[in-house]
Amino acid sequence: MSLWHALRSCFPVTEVGIHLDHARAAPLPSRVDEAVREFVDAATRGHGSGREDAVARQVERVRARVGALLGAAPQEVAFVADALRGIEAVLGDIAWRSRDVVLEVGRGVALPEASLADRGVDVLHVPLERGAFSLAPIESALRHPRARLLALASVQAHSGARAPLAPLADLCAERGVLLCVDASHHAGSLPIHLQRDAIDYLVADGHRFLLGLPGTGVLLRNRRIAPALQTAAQRFERGVQGALGIVALGAAVDLLLELTPAAIEKRVLELTDRLVEGLADRGIDPLVPRSAARSAIVSFRVGDEPPATTAARLDARGIWVSAGPDGVRVSPHAYNVPDEIDALLKAL
Repeated sequence: MSLWHALRSCFPVTEVGIHLDHARAAPLPSRVDEAVREFVDAATRGHGSGREDAVARQVERVRARVGALLGAAPQEVAFVADALRGIEAVLGDIAWRSRDVVLEVGRGVALPEASLADRGVDVLHVPLERGAFSLAPIESALRHPRARLLALASVQAHSGARAPLAPLADLCAERGVLLCVDASHHAGSLPIHLQRDAIDYLVADGHRFLLGLPGTGVLLRNRRIAPALQTAAQRFERGVQGALGIVALGAAVDLLLELTPAAIEKRVLELTDRLVEGLADRGIDPLVPRSAARSAIVSFRVGDEPPATTAARLDARGIWVSAGPDGVRVSPHAYNVPDEIDALLKAL
């Protein structure tokens, strides 16, 4: 039995259907269920004395594990409610100057434009080219004399387009522009590393490819921004609120680390490549060429059929995907198997 087939025993959802919608929300692995039950049981039956210290130790353990997964030191990792709260914290962390400019690539980051306007900060949008990232318009935008922050989703939520992070980081460094990455549809399915990828701020929801509970996310703040502040990221937190979600995330991250990010990426891309090839056999093209969107997300449209109708047909067969305005979105994870991709293709 292969590692990936063995992994399926950790996901009870496989007993009831084919879940290919991790970009929206992931089913919990059994390890998360066990960790949550243990946490609640300890809180229910345990004595109050020392409880806060025990919870704090658990939170710090998870902080280190998240750092190990995403290429950050523990002091660079903060827990937030979700990516949106993380973005708000990032914007509050920057000492803005009048008429500074935020460059948003695509529309994948939930920027509070009204709040930025109140700070005297302008937002300029850099469009994708046919749904994919192109360095030329981004490089041109970075020449803006007041550009202060480049914000983007490293994998676009609907198209699956994947950003070329290394060249973008180089361009930002040349211009002295901070780089903020929303990795909500990236982290957990593809490798990403705060330090090696030279990212200044990284945010991610915990309930998608990271396999955690809704209401828990992460914010990573590169220590190079202010190396003297040893707890620079953690100052965004309020005590250990949300400890249950953090413990759940820790159990999920432990599993992801055991599998290794490189192996997960290889597996996920094998599955999505199989899907794209099967679609091509049926005369269906993904919304974004595969060369620009090698991620865990593939979106497509079946002829003139409304995406909601396609998704409903698949749902009736126990295959769960998402329907967007432009197409059906399929997003597998490492525990999915080729037979499930084939079942989806057959159902089309």
